[in-house]
Amino acid sequence: MVVAIIAAGGSGTRMGCDKQLMDLAGKPVVVMSMEAFQNNSNIDAIVITTAAERIEQIKDFGEQYGITKLKAVVQGGASRQESVRNGYLEAVKYNPDKILVHDGARPFVTDKVINGVITGLNKAGAVIPAVPVKDTIKVVDKDGFIVSTPDRSTLRAAQTPQGLTAEVAALAYGPCFDATATDDAALAERAGAKVLVTDGDYSNIKLTTPEDLRVFPGADGNIYCCGFGQDSHRFAADDVNKPLVLGGVEIPGQAMEANSDGDVVLHSITNAISGITGVNILGKIADKLCLEQGILDSAVYLKEGLKYLTMAELVSISMSIECLRPKITPHIPAMKQRISELTGVPVERIGIQATTGEGLTDCGRGLGIEVLVVATARLLC
Repeated sequence: MVVAIIAAGGSGTRMGCDKQLMDLAGKPVVVMSMEAFQNNSNIDAIVITTAAERIEQIKDFGEQYGITKLKAVVQGGASRQESVRNGYLEAVKYNPDKILVHDGARPFVTDKVINGVITGLNKAGAVIPAVPVKDTIKVVDKDGFIVSTPDRSTLRAAQTPQGLTAEVAALAYGPCFDATATDDAALAERAGAKVLVTDGDYSNIKLTTPEDLRVFPGADGNIYCCGFGQDSHRFAADDVNKPLVLGGVEIPGQAMEANSDGDVVLHSITNAISGITGVNILGKIADKLCLEQGILDSAVYLKEGLKYLTMAELVSISMSIECLRPKITPHIPAMKQRISELTGVPVERIGIQATTGEGLTDCGRGLGIEVLVVATARLLC
């Protein structure tokens, strides 16, 4: 008997919302975590620990999403470890020989990670999945000065689920219990168990802050990043002698007021790429190209931005253009084709919608054009 305890008691203070109930890919985060264990053939039962006000809602989720292995939803405690202990006291009613403890805010855990922990419990009293640390780690003193630099090859970042045999769990959550322990493996160590480390997965991230939502694995196992971009320009005066350019295509209409060609579509795509890479392309790079080198073509700025996608590949671009004039729809095919040529994104994955916004904004009343873009990229590492 293998029982999974899912700790779903976090308040989401750093996320800015209740992360357990937050909708992600069409489902609450806690449901995605439950489904990972529901769909694993080696898991026999699931126990959830959560805040008192969430208990009934999570029970309802269990029925709504067919989580038939869900046996109980119990109230957590003042700390994570006290919450897990409450879950353990419920789990032992089912006489498990192995117990897995998982963070409810890690909704992307895979079968491979779960099975690795379960298999590891055949030869160790406790098991944790972990991944090699990518960054160099520095130990600093209270004044912020470096004290030492540990050998990175010996460091691992711990993940969940963390597994314990029934014998070790009885000690860890009994006489060896410590509410201040940082994870379940620490309790297992206090109980005298040797802790085996199995392979984790870099996609098995814990959702803690809004930045964590920028990167998440899709159903195909890949990891995707989303960037949001916006730009707007007023129309230039009637005597300005330059063309109107949108999406890299010259179209009939009044030019935009801008130092460059004023292509708000390509500017917005470039800003969306900045949202993925973290590089302020228009503000730091394009301005120099425009003002110092006299390069007015926004396609050049976009190409510069794409250079920073060294470890990612754009897979889709979706945008909404708000303006009263010109009429956008007739030019959408040509714009898609040009954007595809510039970015490498297939035409069928480029979405362009146009709206007047019911005339509620300056752009909707004909004073300019605003573009909102969401760009999605697949990580290649």
